[in-house]
Amino acid sequence: ESIKGLNFGVNFNGMYSRSASALLLLNADTGLYNSFPGAMSRTYKTIYNIDPFINYYSKNGMKHSLRTRMYYEDNNNDNNQANQSTLYYGEYQVSKQFNNIKDLNITSGVMGSYAESNSELFAGNKEGSPINFASNFALYTQVDKKLYDRLTLSAGGRWENYQINETDKESKPVFRAGISGRVLKATYVRASYGEGFRFPTIGEKYIRTVVGPMNIFPSYNVQSESSYNTEVGIKQGFKVKEFMGYFDVAVFRQEIENAIEFSFGRWDTTAVLFNDLGFKSTNVTKSRIEGIDISLAGQGEIGPVGINILAGYTYMNPMNLAPDDSTESGTYKTTSSDTSGILKYRFRHLAKADVELTYDKWSMGVSYRYNSFMINVDRIFIDLDTLYGWLPTGIAKYREEREGKGDFVFDTRISYQVSESAKVAFLINNLLNREYMIRPLQIEAPRTFIMQVTVKL
Repeated sequence: ESIKGLNFGVNFNGMYSRSASALLLLNADTGLYNSFPGAMSRTYKTIYNIDPFINYYSKNGMKHSLRTRMYYEDNNNDNNQANQSTLYYGEYQVSKQFNNIKDLNITSGVMGSYAESNSELFAGNKEGSPINFASNFALYTQVDKKLYDRLTLSAGGRWENYQINETDKESKPVFRAGISGRVLKATYVRASYGEGFRFPTIGEKYIRTVVGPMNIFPSYNVQSESSYNTEVGIKQGFKVKEFMGYFDVAVFRQEIENAIEFSFGRWDTTAVLFNDLGFKSTNVTKSRIEGIDISLAGQGEIGPVGINILAGYTYMNPMNLAPDDSTESGTYKTTSSDTSGILKYRFRHLAKADVELTYDKWSMGVSYRYNSFMINVDRIFIDLDTLYGWLPTGIAKYREEREGKGDFVFDTRISYQVSESAKVAFLINNLLNREYMIRPLQIEAPRTFIMQVTVKL
């Protein structure tokens, strides 16, 4: 017999794949698509998750929700980099819509997760054991209240507790608040403030491995990062004949203490240089990221042809506010290829656009992605290539030739809806076959052709 207001179920997903990836390319000339010796990893991956859930809506307007998950991942890598982990997750949430106080809603919950990792990669803990544990426990509450049918206020708090093994633990409360409202028929404004807290992962603290000529070192003393974020935005809806959409502009600012950054440098002082070089998680004492985000979305029809448009542009100014603070390998300035204080591996300009046309059972789309030149990287990449010649990758010349020039990529797709449950699609990624890097010494994929068949059961 069914119980009114009760529903439950189980979701399952699984995947098996084989792949190969290179952390470092051979060089930035003829070896763009070749791996540096020893930097290629081959992976046989098995993942699956089981997600039981229960929802119950009571007669007094309360909603009870229980979500759980068991997630398993096995990356059977070569190069002594195999890793296996199991995650258990559970969250109970209750929300109440109050009838005696109009448009007041309170949501509270508790969540917990526990992960066990058995990994050759993460044997850099002080015991030298491949077994590590991580847990996260949290309590939270949020209150939402609508006023005058135009204004919505929200505020909430969350207490977080993190632990890795028996030695590393920390807890901290964070808060958020926001206000949004409709000021004209299709004009909405909003403002928000939020705090963040992130504890280092098992990998960031305890990874120890070798990839080609590079070591990846554990970082026992890396600290958790905390931040606050503010945003003010406006959204304007519009309609032009059969085309409807919205235009959104938001200004944001984020300040971060002890931001965790994966840095390349010399982290040891043995007699052999290549035993000392590599990557390590470090803290940036104080940084700020501020900028503006603009987006446009719309859909409509031009005669029998449907059209969907999604476009966006983001400008960011990511700066280190304490570039002269000392680190294990020097100051931020002395370890940077650019000494203006801009954070490493960041883009100042990002843009994207996607246009899709549909006619009867056919659909065709084009997408565009752009990122500006990456101004600052770890200086040692350049020094090893030019000053010392110990790692002659050509990355210095590659960056010089592209100074001030960003990268853009076009992807295209066309599909045909064979039936209600089946669709055939043909995709071309990187249509112009452009050579570009998201980070130094790792070239992105060339032009790729994909035939895709989708069937819904």
